[in-house]
Amino acid sequence: MPETLHFFNHLTTCGQEESLRKLVVYTVAPVLQKAKPAELVMLDKKKFGRLWINNKIALLKKLRLCCRELRRSEQSISLLFYDPTLLRCTLCRQGCRSLLTELGYCETASVKGLLGRLESRLGKDNFPHEIGLFLGYPEDDVRGFIQCKGHHYQACRYWKVYSDHKAALEKFHQLDSIKKHAAHILSSHTAGSAINLLQAI
Repeated sequence: MPETLHFFNHLTTCGQEESLRKLVVYTVAPVLQKAKPAELVMLDKKKFGRLWINNKIALLKKLRLCCRELRRSEQSISLLFYDPTLLRCTLCRQGCRSLLTELGYCETASVKGLLGRLESRLGKDNFPHEIGLFLGYPEDDVRGFIQCKGHHYQACRYWKVYSDHKAALEKFHQLDSIKKHAAHILSSHTAGSAINLLQAI
């Protein structure tokens, strides 16, 4: 998408603090617009580590989202930004909770408890497959990915599709539109103004 390319070129002209804020806002735009319960943001630790510490309280207040640091390595910081209400509803779906229970999560755990378990597993594995459930991927697609070991999928964009191909393509189109719009707004507004515009939609 040309808007996205223009946006990332635009980031190189911003100061580091504004670049951090805009990068986060762009990545979490689907959560701001209630299209996903959560989004994973990977930050370059050397470039943004200290800036994140200095800016996170103000940025989270502006975003009106929660954030959990899932992993920190020498190179990067993995942050899960989430809408607490949407994430709770997502993780409480019967199919989602059943799959999490099969994978060793406590059946009666709160969202905080589930996030804690995810964090501990992320410390051991690169990315445990169930992270897709937290990101709003369909349970059947997450289960299909696990059973097929990532092969034999019907489509692949934001995730690998194993079940409802048509619904997944419609969701991909929605996410593309949100990203495109966010890139356009962020290229011509400050991060703070862009958050207001995205939340108003």
